[in-house]
Amino acid sequence: MVSMISRIFPLIRCSYSSTTTTTAIGPFYDIIIIGGGMVGNAMACSLGLNQYFKSKKVLVLDSAEIKAPTKDSPYGNRVTAVSPPSILLFQKLGIWNDLVNLRVKRVDRLQVLDSCSQSSIRFAQPDPTNEVAYMIENHAIVGFLSNRIKASCPNVTVRTKTKVIDCRTPSGLDEFATVVLDDGTKLQTSLIIGADGARSMVRDMLNFQYTSWGYGQSAVVANLQVEAVTFPFNLIV
Repeated sequence: MVSMISRIFPLIRCSYSSTTTTTAIGPFYDIIIIGGGMVGNAMACSLGLNQYFKSKKVLVLDSAEIKAPTKDSPYGNRVTAVSPPSILLFQKLGIWNDLVNLRVKRVDRLQVLDSCSQSSIRFAQPDPTNEVAYMIENHAIVGFLSNRIKASCPNVTVRTKTKVIDCRTPSGLDEFATVVLDDGTKLQTSLIIGADGARSMVRDMLNFQYTSWGYGQSAVVANLQVEAVTFPFNLIV
C-alpha cells in the first residue's frame, strides 16, 4: 500500500501543477526594471541583446528623462571609476566606442591620501601598462545605453518621466507581481528588478529587510578648471 501511494502522489502533484494558469489583469511584461540609471539600463540592454530573451517583453521605468550628452555638453558632476571588467561589458553592449569618442579619462594609478595623517592607499595593476580604471560621467553611460536599447533592442520598452507608487508581490502561484504607476496604470509582470539606487523605494514597498547606518560625513562635488599639469601618473585625491 505504501509503495502504491508513493507512486500515485507525484502524479497528483504534476497533474495539479499542469492545470494551474495565470491571467494578467493589466498590461503584461515578462520583466519590469524599475530605475533607468546605469544598473537598470545595463540590465535592460543585456537582456535585449541576449538571444535567449528576444521573445521576452522588458519594460524600463524611470522618473527622469534620459538623453545622451554631446562633446559640447557640460561635464557631469557624477562620475564613476569604471574597472576593466566593466569596460569589457560596455564593449559587448556596443557603447564603449561612443564613450571614448565623447570623453573618458584613463587612470593608471589611483592614490588616496588622508589630510589628517600620513595614511594612504594606492591602487595599481601588476603590469604598469594596464589601466586601473577609466573615469566616465554617469549620464554618458546612461545615455549611450539608452540609445543602444532604442536602436537594437525591439523587445525592450523604456518609459521615462514615470513614477512607480506601489509594487505588490503575488499571493499565489496563479498570480503575477503588480506595479502601479502614478497615473493609475497597473502593470503585471513575472519579475521585478529594483534598480532605483541605494534608497530604493522598491525595497521599501516590498518590505525587504536590510541594515544601514550613517557615517556622519559630507562632501562637495564640483567641476574645476585647472592649469595643464603633467604627472608621471594620474593622481586622484
